Amino acid sequence: MNPLVIHPYYGNIMKREAGGGKMKAGYILMAALGIALIVFGLLPAVYAYPYSSGPDSGPRNDWELMLMIAYENGTASVAIGILLLLLAASMMFFFNKKKAAA
Repeated sequence: MNPLVIHPYYGNIMKREAGGGKMKAGYILMAALGIALIVFGLLPAVYAYPYSSGPDSGPRNDWELMLMIAYENGTASVAIGILLLLLAASMMFFFNKKKAAA
């Protein structure tokens, strides 16, 4: 396979990349989502449960709502975040190794 191709719009010669930039953007998005889920899941370890004055009182603002949701499913979001990070890292390692071998 020829490693150099002519760009269809600009007409200049460019280097062909295995997988293109879309795959790299997918890895970065997956890793960012994993980090966000881990941070969200660790909120209960840092902040106390929001104060509620009665059995039917709800959150006063969006931050308290986010803390309540984090308390309900914090462990699951940490686990999913770690899995997403591991998956993104392993896919990046595998495809970079495959690209270097080609």
